[in-house]
Amino acid sequence: MRTAHAQGVRFVTEQEWFTVAERWAPSDPFPLVEGAALRRYEELLAPAPLPPVQRLAWPGVVVSCGSRRSEVVGGLLAEATGRDRLHVAPEEVPAALARLGDSYVALVGLLTDLDAIGDWPASWHSRVGVVTARDLPSLVALVYRTLTVAAAADPGVGRLVHPVMPGASRADVTSIDEIDALTARGHGLLVLNSHGRECCVHLPDGLVCGRSDAPADAAPPDGSAPPGVRTPSCLRGGGCFRPELSPSQRVPASSLRGTVVLAHACDAIAFGVNALPHRVSVTLGLLEGNAVAVLGAVGRHEPDPRTSERMLSGIARGLRPGDVLRELNAMAAGGTGELTRFGLLGDPSLALPATLVTAAAQDLTATATATATGVGGGGGRTDGSAAAADLQALGEHVIPAIESLPWFDVPIPEPALAALAHRVRHLWAGLQGGVPATSLATSVAACQEELASLQARIVDGFLETVHTTWWQFGESAVAGLRQTSALPAPCPHCGRRSAEELQFRHGLRASATLRVHFCLRCGPVRWRTGEVPGLDQVTHVDLVAQDGTAMALPLTLRNDRPQPVSVAVGFAFANGSYHRLPPPQSWTVRLGPGETRVVTADGRMGTPRAYDMFEGVFVTCVDGLVTVLPTWVTVAAEPSRTPISQATEHSQDSHVRD
Repeated sequence: MRTAHAQGVRFVTEQEWFTVAERWAPSDPFPLVEGAALRRYEELLAPAPLPPVQRLAWPGVVVSCGSRRSEVVGGLLAEATGRDRLHVAPEEVPAALARLGDSYVALVGLLTDLDAIGDWPASWHSRVGVVTARDLPSLVALVYRTLTVAAAADPGVGRLVHPVMPGASRADVTSIDEIDALTARGHGLLVLNSHGRECCVHLPDGLVCGRSDAPADAAPPDGSAPPGVRTPSCLRGGGCFRPELSPSQRVPASSLRGTVVLAHACDAIAFGVNALPHRVSVTLGLLEGNAVAVLGAVGRHEPDPRTSERMLSGIARGLRPGDVLRELNAMAAGGTGELTRFGLLGDPSLALPATLVTAAAQDLTATATATATGVGGGGGRTDGSAAAADLQALGEHVIPAIESLPWFDVPIPEPALAALAHRVRHLWAGLQGGVPATSLATSVAACQEELASLQARIVDGFLETVHTTWWQFGESAVAGLRQTSALPAPCPHCGRRSAEELQFRHGLRASATLRVHFCLRCGPVRWRTGEVPGLDQVTHVDLVAQDGTAMALPLTLRNDRPQPVSVAVGFAFANGSYHRLPPPQSWTVRLGPGETRVVTADGRMGTPRAYDMFEGVFVTCVDGLVTVLPTWVTVAAEPSRTPISQATEHSQDSHVRD
């Protein structure tokens, strides 16, 4: 056992440690206890000796918790960094953290002491970092490595990314066969982005394992699990829960060489809320290796591909880990919130060496360059692209608008809508994952074509109902509407001031709204399930036709938008099948920016059952919104024809209606 002074450090036994540590000052050799974590640090620095601890000045407070050993370790950290210190019992931690306001708080203690708190400490403080380890030698080594971080802060950013995760194409490791890139060579910053659980981070052909003990030390004597603790197979004598892996495919987390680590995997930070024993914790394993700080996901996690970029951005700006943590959680608050919470193991006041700041800045520059030149396999977001805006409009407005149509008795092809919604959801998830702009644009264009087909089917289904029934808009659905406003609006046809723009809301679905432009003389001149900005739609309300004579029924469409628009259009006569009027007609009309188009329905009437007035409707569907424009056609007989008896026709009408 080494007990002599060595380049500013002193090796002592655990029994001696109390005596030396309680009297320690920054001018003294730092008291170290032999252990595996310290040996790894020596190997990392070799052939250079272990460095002395210099007097530092860091902001914030050191809070130690529980036993006398934890209190003394906290005292070493506070004394070396010029911070105030506070020692509390586990049950006093919540109140103590709440009293410390916005300070950086390094919460120091052995796991056995901190476990008694019963929760993740960040529940009470936004800039707390937990400085802990599984035993005293490891905790002392962690504090020492934190105080001498500049001695081992390698340059560069290393990445382990599961091949299905965003950024895999830029990763150093996507397979366990490549793990030497992170174990044989050091990186100042290390990003782990994969699926995981408390005990591991996954790769398809292996895993980073939280344990570092020998396989022979696998199972407790009786193989039982403590009450209330989920004990993994490896601690019950059953081997790894992934039995397909060989021992070489389970790499101890302590063997990874990274100074500051982002562990972006489920349950990475599980202290205080852990379901598995600390003995298998992957992040505690990292802290027994070369890491001095681990920013990680707390609990089950929804991945956000912006995380590594946000972390690197904070480090490149010289932020301390506590501020990087707060930025990550602020980002999460603007997204999936509690499902994307981050925590910090390590000192939140740590002043990161210049090598790490430079490494982060250089990596961000390389990422931006790769994104701008279209390489990097999806490393950059495309939120500002036109394709992304189109995708967002589909998800936020168009699909919900179509989903509301049945509330107005407008039939929709539900399987086709579900398929489109499914595609949009997955594309949006891909966009958040950094899908390249070219791929996204192609996929969104395919969605737009799918939408055009869906809207054409909606119009065709609507027209079939109009053509084969005594159609009235909304049918029984209208009874479920409640008028919410009525504003004067001159009739576009007769010009009377007795017209109004009425708005209705469905009594059971607040998002299902209907606008009706209603004229006392002309009747409803327009029904709309929503406002269609930038698309003007005009038809004539009163036309005269002769049976057997060609006639055009016009609808004028004008696109005032700065981008093209696809409009599903159709025309049908109300109960035209009974009246022997022309069958429904439909088109898909694509209008460029500023383009005007006149769509004409064939008004050749044949010989109707009666020479009367017939209601026809133009129907359009654009952006998932349906507009119905009624028109009345009066049919006159040719001079050689004998009109059908009106009395007879009315009786037939009555019979059919019944």
